[in-house]
Amino acid sequence: MAKRDKYNPDYEEMYSGENITLEILSVLKQSDRKMKYMEVELKQGAFHQDPATQTAVFIPSREDSLERLQEEDKEEFTSTAPSPEEIAVHNDELDRLRKARTLLLPDEQALVKALFDDGMSEREYAQMLGISQKAVNKRWHKVRAKLKKFMKN
Repeated sequence: MAKRDKYNPDYEEMYSGENITLEILSVLKQSDRKMKYMEVELKQGAFHQDPATQTAVFIPSREDSLERLQEEDKEEFTSTAPSPEEIAVHNDELDRLRKARTLLLPDEQALVKALFDDGMSEREYAQMLGISQKAVNKRWHKVRAKLKKFMKN
């Protein structure tokens, strides 16, 4: 007699007043077999014995977690690329920054263009304007604060 457990119930006893066809019984047993495979067999490692070489080989569980694979430094499971959400947030912030820059005064826009877009140093920009580097630094801090304020609104 077959062992009765969660995966091998006695359907004839469970549905004793019902007319169960062989087709229904087959579908129920197949469903139980799939459930056992998903809940138990995928999660367990097993030994496979090779009669030809008389060796046993351990076959690890086929269920794995991304976290464990990342801990083992499996390169194919880690991504340094930004996620789609991060890209969308970044693009939204860039759009807001572009709009905020249009609200600046012309001399402030020139300062942002020189220091941010063109990559000039504060000293180079100061020499170009004929003012001190400290004055450019103060203006730069004020412009950045103004941009932050515009971007919040």
